[in-house]
Amino acid sequence: MGKLEQQIVDKAKSSGDTFITANPRFSSQQCQNCGQIAKENRESQAIFNCVKCRHENHADINAGQVVLVQELSVLASTLYPRPFQSCQTSRSAWYFIIQLAFVFSLMINMLNARSLSSELISCSRR
Repeated sequence: MGKLEQQIVDKAKSSGDTFITANPRFSSQQCQNCGQIAKENRESQAIFNCVKCRHENHADINAGQVVLVQELSVLASTLYPRPFQSCQTSRSAWYFIIQLAFVFSLMINMLNARSLSSELISCSRR
């Protein structure tokens, strides 16, 4: 862990916040749709095409979505380390997971809409 990251972790702990890190390894080769990891998924620096499920997206957006899912998983496991310990905890954990999934789907839709609109704008300028 680097010095800056350690300072951020310490600051988060002292203020009662949670600091989450995700391992970005293979995020540029992993499909956010099916999870498959392959070098062949990267058609170019900017284009991501999954060879398994045929998911297509901008490579940076796909990698960002992969990292976001990892971070949300870490956050969920941090807040609810044992979600099935009791019936009440289990219900709260499921509500939280459903809320995370909803927020995540909204973020994905926003990213895809932004990507699509930027593609349309660049096409109209040609």
